[in-house]
Amino acid sequence: TATGDVTSNGVVQTNNNGMVTFEADDSVFINSNIIAGGTGDVLVTANADIATDANNTDGSTESITMAGGTSIDGGSGSITLTNDDDDGLGNEDNGGDITAQTLTTTASAGTGITVNSDDDALLEGTVTTGGANIDIDADANILTTGTINSNGGNVDLLVGNDVTINNAITTAGGAVDIDAVRDVTSNAAGDITTTGDAADEAGGPVDIDSGRHVNLAGDIDTRGNAADGLGGNVTIDSVDGDITVSAIDASGAGVGAGGNIFLNANDADN
Repeated sequence: TATGDVTSNGVVQTNNNGMVTFEADDSVFINSNIIAGGTGDVLVTANADIATDANNTDGSTESITMAGGTSIDGGSGSITLTNDDDDGLGNEDNGGDITAQTLTTTASAGTGITVNSDDDALLEGTVTTGGANIDIDADANILTTGTINSNGGNVDLLVGNDVTINNAITTAGGAVDIDAVRDVTSNAAGDITTTGDAADEAGGPVDIDSGRHVNLAGDIDTRGNAADGLGGNVTIDSVDGDITVSAIDASGAGVGAGGNIFLNANDADN
């Protein structure tokens, strides 16, 4: 059975609020940069044929793959990469991975970057907004290799298996919410920093929930900003496993109250 892929081998660009939309019945391969100007959004959809191919009968992987070194510049609009194949009617098959490189938008409100994968979400480049939220959702695993910087927006990681953080997450006052059915792990470079970037701004809260283990080699920093910013709360829960953390600093600045720190291993508070 023939597949229906979209492949871009040269720069794809528009301006003055123009949109860029890729839709494929099967997979999307991005081998060069995508540039949208103004408020024009970028929407990349694989597995767009779910209504007619609910059981993946064509045998395709239905993935989105950005080649190494490529980027998507959404201007001040949103960027969405999705191969989630739930059509709302109960039809769902097994899509492929989303492999993202550099994703950038200057959007300062709402959701600026969305990655919604039916399998793994592999963030190999930097992910940056100008204050808008960043939502990463994967049915299997999330692996971050590049930095994530929301500049005041919230960062949400929701996953059906494991979250692995191999580089810094910085929100400048935004919240970080991580939910994993299995494990949450970070290496030494995987610091989570939510300290605000404005005078007296509170640090954003950090909330991590795992079905099994939490093992963080990276630090968590939710300190308030000078002169009197409040520290952000840090909450880490595991339902059936251990919690291992590195440094956590939720101090307030000046007379600003420090944030609360709550670690609850193996659902001990229930």
